Formats: sequence, structure tokens, C-alpha cells
Amino acid sequence: MSGDEITEEEPSDVGVTTPEHSTANPLEDPNREINEAEILRRERDDYHDRWLRKEAEFQNYRKRVSRENETLRDAAYISVLRELLSVIDSFEQALEKLSGEDANASVESYHEGFKLLLKEQKFILSRFEVVEIPALGETFDPQVHEAVQQEISDDHPDGKILELFRKGYTIKGRLLRPAQVKVASRED
Repeated sequence: MSGDEITEEEPSDVGVTTPEHSTANPLEDPNREINEAEILRRERDDYHDRWLRKEAEFQNYRKRVSRENETLRDAAYISVLRELLSVIDSFEQALEKLSGEDANASVESYHEGFKLLLKEQKFILSRFEVVEIPALGETFDPQVHEAVQQEISDDHPDGKILELFRKGYTIKGRLLRPAQVKVASRED
């Protein structure tokens, strides 16, 4: 062969891209982007599904707690009402006796009957830890007393309770009802 001859060159692999020998950047692979997008979609769907489940669990928890609170409240009502039924029974028995043979009973027998009923009611209240708030002669305490009247007096110290209009009560140390009182005050 002489230098003037033209020979066909065999194709070289330079510049040719085949899937096995790709020279493109693997980070720019469109298939990789599709795979990453699919992975992200699946993660998103998984998180969304988890969130929906947690939300449903929380709603069920709230409903269960609400039902349990209602059941406890009803049980407390039933307990108190059962105790009060005995007082109603006593009232009915007293009325039957008084309307029967003792229709002309004295005021003293009425008085004794009411004292017994009051004693029974106070016993029931004590079983539920209901305590009467001391008032008459005490110093006014806005936490447990409600001043419904005020009397200007130089004979009594400022804030002394002079009269009790309605008794107050606490239950387990918490205010159930404040005592309504008349309070002494000094003229300024």
C-alpha cells in the first residue's frame, strides 16, 4: 500500500454512546429522575396514610374519653340520687304518719321529725365529703363568702360576718356554693 491510497477506516468507538458504554452523566439519567419521583410519591402516600390513621385513632380516642367521662358522671349522679332517695322515703313515711292517726300531732313532733330528716341529709352530704363553710362571726373571705349586704358598724371589726343568709359548702376542699352573708364595715 502506498501513501496515496485511501483506505476505509474501521469505525471507532470514540463518540458513540451505547447503553453499556454511556458517557452521559449518571445523575442526568431521565430514568433515575422517574425512579426518584416514584420513590418520593410512595413516601408521600405512606406519610399521608400514616397521618390519616393517626387522625382516626385520635378521633376514636376523643370519643372513647367522652363516653367514659359521661359514664363516670352518670355513675356519680346515680350514687348521689340513691342516697337522696332514702331522705324522700323518710319524708313520705313522716307525711303518712302525720296524716293518719297522728293528724293532730303537736308542733314538737313535727320539729323532731324535721330534725331527724335534716340529720339524715347532713350525714349523706358528709359521705360525699361536703363540708359546711363557717361563716357567722368569722372574718369575711371572698374565696368562700359572698357579701350580699354590708352594714356600717363601729361595734364590730371591719370584715366580720354579722349575719348568714344562706350556708355555703365545699366538696373535697373545692367550693361547691359560697355562703351568702352580711359583712360589717367601718365608716371611712
